[in-house]
Amino acid sequence: MSLNPKIKIVPLSKQDSVLSKTEVEKIVGIHIPESLVKLLPSDGQAAGFNMTVEIEPQEKNPLVGSNNKQAVSTLFGLGRGDHGIVSEFERLKDRIHGNCIPIADDSLGNAFVIDTLTRNVLFWHHECQDGEGSPAALSLVSRSMEDFIDGLLPGTEPNSEDLNRGVKRVRFDF
Repeated sequence: MSLNPKIKIVPLSKQDSVLSKTEVEKIVGIHIPESLVKLLPSDGQAAGFNMTVEIEPQEKNPLVGSNNKQAVSTLFGLGRGDHGIVSEFERLKDRIHGNCIPIADDSLGNAFVIDTLTRNVLFWHHECQDGEGSPAALSLVSRSMEDFIDGLLPGTEPNSEDLNRGVKRVRFDF
């Protein structure tokens, strides 16, 4: 397991309360993968990246782009504040189907979660047509946290063909 060498972890602003890995595990009721903890800054704070980062999920979801990848924005830290595993778990536990622990997001209100039974990393789409609490709102990203980390890739810039598709002209009459 290794993070792509072009991708660097960037700490987010300091949280009020960072907990130990053991304290987080007691609150959320699942072993937090050591591979996630090692990826975070040494103080356990939430982190972002030095560039756009994407992953190619094993199952497509509505946010997968034409390149079959989707954005990963933030890795949740060991805290109770913004972007902390504990605060995200408490915020989302009654909204996500099954027993899932949020570990990251895409900055659009969706989350990457670990299924507590299978240990798979899933993507939770909060605007799923079947409802955010339905099983259909979850799709497989990777079979483990280690595979998730290995799958993080530098983002690609859209090519000129993609930018030229779609709406050609808009007219507003007031």
